[in-house]
Amino acid sequence: MDEERRFDELYRRAGPRLWRTVLAFTGGRRDITDDVVAEAFARTLERATKVRSLEPYLYRVAFRLAAGELRRDPTVATVPESGEH
Repeated sequence: MDEERRFDELYRRAGPRLWRTVLAFTGGRRDITDDVVAEAFARTLERATKVRSLEPYLYRVAFRLAAGELRRDPTVATVPESGEH
């Protein structure tokens, strides 16, 4: 199977499930989920010839990206220190 077909099959098989899994991980943040899943597939495509097992790699990339986004973009407002009202 050539690389393009291998990647197409990965997208059909794992894409929807990965999206739902990342959505749950991000607490329903569709904006983060859409970006993370797209970037994870792009990075996996870039390394497809160097990666033995694409699906585990795809998930690893997606969860690392999602965790990074959640650390960088907190959804809870910060509470000001007393006296800073």
